[in-house]
Amino acid sequence: MSKPAALALFPAISAVLLVVFAAIPRIGPLRENIVSFRPVYDWFVVVFVVFMTVIHGGVIAFNLGYEFNFTLLVLAAVAGLFYYVGVLLTHAERNWFVGIRTPWTLSSDEVWARTHHLGGRLFKLTALIALIGLFFGDYAVYFLIVPALLTAGITVVYSYYVYEQLERDSDPDSTNSL
Repeated sequence: MSKPAALALFPAISAVLLVVFAAIPRIGPLRENIVSFRPVYDWFVVVFVVFMTVIHGGVIAFNLGYEFNFTLLVLAAVAGLFYYVGVLLTHAERNWFVGIRTPWTLSSDEVWARTHHLGGRLFKLTALIALIGLFFGDYAVYFLIVPALLTAGITVVYSYYVYEQLERDSDPDSTNSL
């Protein structure tokens, strides 16, 4: 890739994503729910732009010859982004674009709320574990990847579990006695 194209790549991606982020509250079928957490959503957009700017600045600095551990910069930036995703999740109301969108969370406000409460805590925990990982050199990336994968898996399974539990509790034909 040419140097000018490489230099413009992150700002171009950021600009496209800003347009997408601006459109999301206006196009979703449940857009009125986004209004209820719009200030937190708007701050997420700011945090995301800061994240992209830090990564872009790191790429430029590294290519100008400044020596630093680029992997640690990326991990620290991702940890910051994940922490704020945790904040966002705890405020997000059911919608089609922002949050943990499984068939079960999208079909029930209760499942959405409970899954996002757990997901928000897990994303914040993942961020903190990733920051601790910065002290473990070559293994630091695992302190982000493993908790992130676990968080994704746990939230999906949990959303299904809560949905099934609520369905079982609301089914008049289900009985606990034999």
